[in-house]
Amino acid sequence: MIEELVNFIRLGIKVYFVSTDPAVEELENEHPLLEKAGKGELLRRFLVKYDHRYADLEWTAYDGDVAEDEAHWLEYFSTAGAFNLEQYRLEHWPEGEHLIVTAGAGTGKTTVMLDRVMYLKHRHPHLPLKRMVMLTFTNEAAQHMKERLMKRLAAYYECTRKRVYLTWIEEAGEWFIGTIHSFAHQIIKEEGASLGFPSPPKIRSFAHEKKRLIEKWFDRYAVEHPDKVEPFRYIPFYVIVNGIYHLMEKMEQKSLHEEEMADADYGEDEWAAQDLLKYVIGHVQQELHEWKKERQEMELHDLLRRLKPLMRQRPSAVPVTYLLVDEFQDTDEVQIQFFLWLLQWTGAVIFAVGDVKQSIYRFRGAEYTAFRQLAEQLERRGEPVERVSLRKNYRSEPRLLSQMDRMFAHWATVVDRFSYSSADRLIPAKDESAEEPVGLFFPRLDDAELKVLLKQLEGKDVAILVRSNRQVEEMAERCERLGFFVAAKRKGRFFRTLPVREFYLLVRRFTHPAVWRDRYLFHLSSYGQRQVSLPQVLLEYRPDRMGIADLLQPYDRFPEAESRLRHYSAIDVLEQLVRQLKPDERYARRLFAWLKENSEADEETMRREVAFRRQEYAMNLEHLFYLLKKEFGRYPVSLFELEKYLAIQMGSNTTETELRPPDAEHHWIKVMTVHQAKGLEFDYVLLPYTDDPFVRSHGTRVILQKNGDRWQVGYHFQWKDRRIVNSHMKAMEEDEEKEMIGEETRLLYVALTRAKKAVYAVGTDHSRRGSVSSWRSLLVKEVVADVSG
Repeated sequence: MIEELVNFIRLGIKVYFVSTDPAVEELENEHPLLEKAGKGELLRRFLVKYDHRYADLEWTAYDGDVAEDEAHWLEYFSTAGAFNLEQYRLEHWPEGEHLIVTAGAGTGKTTVMLDRVMYLKHRHPHLPLKRMVMLTFTNEAAQHMKERLMKRLAAYYECTRKRVYLTWIEEAGEWFIGTIHSFAHQIIKEEGASLGFPSPPKIRSFAHEKKRLIEKWFDRYAVEHPDKVEPFRYIPFYVIVNGIYHLMEKMEQKSLHEEEMADADYGEDEWAAQDLLKYVIGHVQQELHEWKKERQEMELHDLLRRLKPLMRQRPSAVPVTYLLVDEFQDTDEVQIQFFLWLLQWTGAVIFAVGDVKQSIYRFRGAEYTAFRQLAEQLERRGEPVERVSLRKNYRSEPRLLSQMDRMFAHWATVVDRFSYSSADRLIPAKDESAEEPVGLFFPRLDDAELKVLLKQLEGKDVAILVRSNRQVEEMAERCERLGFFVAAKRKGRFFRTLPVREFYLLVRRFTHPAVWRDRYLFHLSSYGQRQVSLPQVLLEYRPDRMGIADLLQPYDRFPEAESRLRHYSAIDVLEQLVRQLKPDERYARRLFAWLKENSEADEETMRREVAFRRQEYAMNLEHLFYLLKKEFGRYPVSLFELEKYLAIQMGSNTTETELRPPDAEHHWIKVMTVHQAKGLEFDYVLLPYTDDPFVRSHGTRVILQKNGDRWQVGYHFQWKDRRIVNSHMKAMEEDEEKEMIGEETRLLYVALTRAKKAVYAVGTDHSRRGSVSSWRSLLVKEVVADVSG
């Protein structure tokens, strides 16, 4: 038997080996090649419970070809062990059928998608990998998927020594795996001429330009209609600009084209703000469109908006045979239409994977009804769609899954837009663990309890999940005070990191040396000498003179740099000054002194943390210089150009992510938002902030609904003490509140299902029917009190 398995592996034939003999779990030890094959996923072995009906069974199936009267054997393997029948069926599914796969949390959807790619490639070795397009929701997920494929192909070569796998590895370099936006960008490169883009457009943010254009067109509206802007006279201008900008962002997230925005129905409100909005947004979008076209530039969401005209014609150069889409529940209406267009004209087959219960990007325009929309429209075209569910969970302990199942079933009775039934229940693939603690726990998680709990979990894999970046910062500081240092994940915040902000103050030190607020902040920064304390500043304060100027005058003087800045590029001069001042060293010394005063950590741990943070500071400062040189090239940039660029990036860039050294050993606690935790797993999950209300009555809120061919815009602005609500918002508000509660419930579902062993969350003792207002109101102790496993 061992020799037969080895021969299969040498031929590049993947083997599923199922046995009732416990020795199967040591199969890899029987031959070095089997060990390689196990690591490279060419060999998967499963122990199943003994059943006398199958005592003498010896049976082999090739490429998923199983006779109807033999199918019950696969059912037996699946129910009596860890063999996953659904995954096996999906891997070997007939090639010409569209597939919609509902993959519950921890059910191995990434594995299934890669298995499918490898199966199709083996069946059609001459089909280039680039014709199997795989779309993921994030660049990180795409990179992870590609790395796993390359690793698997390398394992096939190691086990077989067949050169064909080296050829496939080369092909994988051209394999398209990325986000829907990057795929749209590629299509625009190839089809761009018909859209008025003779060369590939540059992608960047236009947040700064939009706000300037909003100001421009508001001013023109005020000149043309002075009576209509009278109600807004005493509202700060920036408040109005930010409100209009937010509304535009919501419309763009829905991929509305310029014509659709101009034609949108803004309803009416008592202050006639609808006229102002229609005028300003229409003109801003028109000018912005011409501006982008002239400069051959786009924003990220433009990639899909620009495809709308293209979808009226046949693509000339989009070679796709198989389209695999991950996280399909987070696609929006325009993306669904894009997929349908692609399938229609290329004849491709779609393999769409996701889970409606994990749809958490509605605020970006995602449609949690995406699966239903796709299936209905394909079937309307006469193209059948098969639906398969993955429910066997390889992540969480059985007791935890049982408790979560009870909790989710309860949510379905109290949350109108959260669906959960017995068909959604996750089936544990793991055996019950004797390790404690396992399950759902409901501590208070105040500072005292949090410290005790983190001490108990010390050195383990722990994640603290929150809802916002602000809470990430707050939680990191809390843990630091208690003596625990964390890895705080903040996506897209590079231009708001300390090295960038302090470098901006360095630039301002030369461009505006007499702006004493900035000058004092610079003095306190890692570049400044920090000799003047705040009490000194207050002591020297006089209404009739600038006392702080006298205090700061002797410090932070750089005459040589000031002289060089008159003759040389600002970037070169500042880079040399940074090397002289060594801000990372000064930052590290001050941080250590502060920690000794404020943290309960031991000195050795503090020293390790300071070394880590110094390296992190230096890495991001170096990355900033790389970005500056990339932006300005060899052009001798001035200080004022540099200041303007940094100000715009700090105010609008949410895509550039800060660099981090490899996580230190003492960073066993991860702090991140639930959105950032999507696709990840941890042994222990903590949810300390569960009281934030789902629905807020203040601030800016926007709702968009399609009415026939026209979009209706509902808005709620809180501009200073003025509340502006239009007629559409009043009509849409009740339904929108239900949608918001449904989205927040799904977000909590994602948070809970990240855990392998235990969840610690601030909950409530009893359920109050009809009172779902926060995560805490959903985390009900009595619901899971009697679950034993």
